[in-house]
Amino acid sequence: MNVHSYYLIAVVLFFSAPLYIGLSACAKTEPIPPASYICSDGIAQAGNLHPDADELNAVLDKQLPHFVGVQVALIDAQGNRWTGARGYADIEADVSLETCHRIPIASISKTITAAVIMQQVDESLISLDDKVSEFLPASLIGELSNASEATLRQLLNHTSGIPDYLTFKQFLNSLNEPFLLETQREKLKYAYGKEPSHALGAKFSYSNTNFVLLGLVAEVVDDKPLWEVIDARIAQPLGLPNFAMGTESDPIPDDVARPYLALNGGKYINLLSFAVSDAATGDGGILTNMQELNAFTEALFEGGILSSGSLAEMTSNIVSVPEEQADFDWPDEGYGLGLSRWNTPQGLAYGHTGATGSYLSVSLYFPATGVTLSYVTTSVDNSDPEAFDTAIENLQDELFEIATR
Repeated sequence: MNVHSYYLIAVVLFFSAPLYIGLSACAKTEPIPPASYICSDGIAQAGNLHPDADELNAVLDKQLPHFVGVQVALIDAQGNRWTGARGYADIEADVSLETCHRIPIASISKTITAAVIMQQVDESLISLDDKVSEFLPASLIGELSNASEATLRQLLNHTSGIPDYLTFKQFLNSLNEPFLLETQREKLKYAYGKEPSHALGAKFSYSNTNFVLLGLVAEVVDDKPLWEVIDARIAQPLGLPNFAMGTESDPIPDDVARPYLALNGGKYINLLSFAVSDAATGDGGILTNMQELNAFTEALFEGGILSSGSLAEMTSNIVSVPEEQADFDWPDEGYGLGLSRWNTPQGLAYGHTGATGSYLSVSLYFPATGVTLSYVTTSVDNSDPEAFDTAIENLQDELFEIATR
């Protein structure tokens, strides 16, 4: 895996002792009542019914020493379901991570935002070739390069050339102001006046700004805040009680597993205050557990929420991803409308990855077999980054091997 650990270990380069002291004084980094983490819906029992449950649980046990917390769910080729979790949701509060606990999935949220846009296409409310300027005013997008002429399709497949709002300035602001709260519209200001990455439609260039704009479009079309759009279109129809988007006033609720970073010496630091700045937007605002993420993925690819035509649009409009922007070392990575396409050792897969704070998440769907695999870790160990990267790779490879038999 490339992007995840490199992006997160970069956090350490700007992490200072004074900042750590400031973080430790913030209310949300202090232990909260363990009861805040209670969730019960029978998810845990599902893991014990899988015929390979013992082997799958052993994979988690083997890799756990490298993580504070890890949560996994899969659906195998026979339709058997398994989910497991190990480690801590909150070290300070002494709360174990459970399979039902919600965890931010960061950029995997882009696939959910894309699904909402495609539902609106199915309902003839919008067209993929509509310009974003038909929905959002010049006062909001006029200072964003390429935004006035970019189409929704170009936002969805990252060919708009619109600059990314996740700039060095935004990164420093989120570190220096713990629990920084900015609206979707406020986040766009970091990209104002920046040069475009390239001409409209010329090539792929990953930009979180694209999906902030798509989230705002979804709000305009449905005439409600994005978190209400997600609830009405995804969580409620699919019966996912733990699937939600944080609001701008409460982007990461108290019941979410904490993210941790280990610096040299192995002491883990709570990074929740940093992760907040990346929430409540169409590019990275969803909170859920892995079983419910699998339920969404299964519904997306097997006709539960979109027409076959819209799914075909998402998976066939593939643009090439440059090697330096690829998530994995697998060959010929591509990006469709809100999702990636990978040529894995186990076959063709679609999905997305996510990284924020020290949360690392992956969601994969194998169309040839129907295998669906999602996992998330809640920590990054910078005291031994090579061992940490190896543990991530081993976890993924061993789960793949069992899931795709």
